[in-house]
Amino acid sequence: ALFESHLQSVFTERGEGWVEKKLQDVCAKITDGTHQTPTYFDDGVIFLSSRNVTSGTIDWENIKYIDEKQHLEMHKRVAPRVGDILLAKNGTTGVAAIVDRDVVFDIYVSLALLRSLGEVLPKFLLYFINSPVAKYQFNKRLKGVGVPNLHLQEIREVVLGFPRDLSAQESAVEQLDLLNDETQRLESLYQQKLTALDDLKKSLLHQAFSGKL
Repeated sequence: ALFESHLQSVFTERGEGWVEKKLQDVCAKITDGTHQTPTYFDDGVIFLSSRNVTSGTIDWENIKYIDEKQHLEMHKRVAPRVGDILLAKNGTTGVAAIVDRDVVFDIYVSLALLRSLGEVLPKFLLYFINSPVAKYQFNKRLKGVGVPNLHLQEIREVVLGFPRDLSAQESAVEQLDLLNDETQRLESLYQQKLTALDDLKKSLLHQAFSGKL
């Protein structure tokens, strides 16, 4: 909540030199993965879907694999690379992660791929897409009953505010990185404390019911 609050303030309390543009105007590519359900193999080329970006970073552990033939066909549509943004657009919508490894892989239709033209830093774009400001726009555009679904055209229409100066974007990214690391550290500490309190409670209850208190 702390981090999301700061993230919102970054994209709403804009300073001098900020401009607004639609995502389609700052991205060289906004597309999605294959619309065909692939045949999976025990090894081969990595295949990612929306379930691999639910935490805001790419889960490279719980992956599936496809063969070379399917891979070559899928790569004609989109060939992901380092710095691209992967956005979950089916099911758990509006969560994005940046491609942080130089590996060959393919993506399913549940993932949208956004590639910056260079006017907006990839990491700045990532923070925007994961911000409450972007999520509000995504939620307004969700289509379908049951499983929510973001259409590519709806993603393209989302409006991003950003400073024209790349150094100002770099500075914002550095501050957000620091705050993100700190909030994760605090979250880990508090989780440890909660676990310790839970263990203490169980121990006291056990002693109470066994007559040892």
